[in-house]
Amino acid sequence: MDISAALGGSFSLPPSDVLPLSLATSARPIVGTNFTFRTSNIAPGTVLGATMLSFVQINPGIDLGFLGAPGCAQYLTPDVTQVFLATGATSTVPFAIPNFASYAGLRLLAQSAAFTPGFNALGVWTSNGMDLLIGTL
Repeated sequence: MDISAALGGSFSLPPSDVLPLSLATSARPIVGTNFTFRTSNIAPGTVLGATMLSFVQINPGIDLGFLGAPGCAQYLTPDVTQVFLATGATSTVPFAIPNFASYAGLRLLAQSAAFTPGFNALGVWTSNGMDLLIGTL
């Protein structure tokens, strides 16, 4: 049965039924290589997204409910932010690790956010946090 046809009007899911925003990488972070950060499950109506990078972790994370984003948390200090246009359910941000041996063993933290008007009172939702260890293999 097609629920949207049976209702005869518009049909949308509340935010609680939407898959959570998800951040992943296309490959392992290795000195001298390129990879992409992939933000997926971006909701329709999202205008912009951002991938944030940091060396400072916030553990266990700051609950953003007090700002109007219940269920969202901030897991890092956004030291570097790359903003992207949300043109679909998935967006990628390229990242290059220079070929310097001194970067081996460096810890890099990442998290994405999506700016979706009406998703919650703040209009922002966040992804999982990532803890990346830059390697040489």
